[in-house]
Amino acid sequence: MATDVSSSGFAKILKQKWHTDLLLKAGDSNGFAAISAHKLVIAARSEVFKKMLESKATKASSDQTLFFSEMRHEELETLVKFMYNDHGLVSSSKLKKHVRSLYLAAQRYEIPHLRDLCRNELISSLSSSNALDELSQVPLDKPLTDAVLSFIARNINTFLDSCEFKMFAARSEVFKKMLESDKFKGTADQIETVTLPELKQEELEALVGFIYNNRSVLSEKEKIHAQTLFVAADKYDIPHLRDLCRKELISSLKLANVINILELSLIPFDEALNDAAVMFVVRNLLAICDTVEQH
Repeated sequence: MATDVSSSGFAKILKQKWHTDLLLKAGDSNGFAAISAHKLVIAARSEVFKKMLESKATKASSDQTLFFSEMRHEELETLVKFMYNDHGLVSSSKLKKHVRSLYLAAQRYEIPHLRDLCRNELISSLSSSNALDELSQVPLDKPLTDAVLSFIARNINTFLDSCEFKMFAARSEVFKKMLESDKFKGTADQIETVTLPELKQEELEALVGFIYNNRSVLSEKEKIHAQTLFVAADKYDIPHLRDLCRKELISSLKLANVINILELSLIPFDEALNDAAVMFVVRNLLAICDTVEQH
């Protein structure tokens, strides 16, 4: 059973701020004091942290501060307490409260034991209301993915009737038809796999994340894959994503990508994107010719 980190020897020096030489700040740290820590302890718990602390930028800085823009202060505080625990434990209440954030941090900063603890908690708390959430918002993790798919298979009828599934399917008529097909519904002990062979793993994660969240603007990950997502949005009939990708592609037109985007506007034909790409070519024709000659 997990114990409170206050019983840990390392936790004592953390609490007392004894000879601390590092500050940690979360994304919302403006209203909070930074968390004082020890480079030696942080580096020992994570190879990623060790490399960050050994980087030239960090060494050269008089302000020894690491920023965690993706985390809230309380989440970062829980992460730090875990790293200072002699037995690598975290209180069950804190783990449950911040499990997804801690899981993502453990993946990003390569803290395997914390990742395993969080994965177990995510699996034990699976429900029809959060299964799709886990698939769309966490990185590829075979044990977790297998557990989620197995859960969905065991509860397929409940899952198909859930509000979360209906919201997911509503983003795309194509996906809705695929997921409501007899092939998908016809098995109780295993779940059929919908394969999108034209997409790479990260592109598929970005697509699923958008479908589930239906944002009004593209995330940074979605912007990186705007060209691929534009094609996928057309193929799977997701108009809002197609419109956002078109807007991103037009705003990012430059000499290095205009030919690719022009080709993209033709398959399938998209008049607005095509017009923007053609106009860019016309306005920058001499520069484009010089670039072609140099290659």
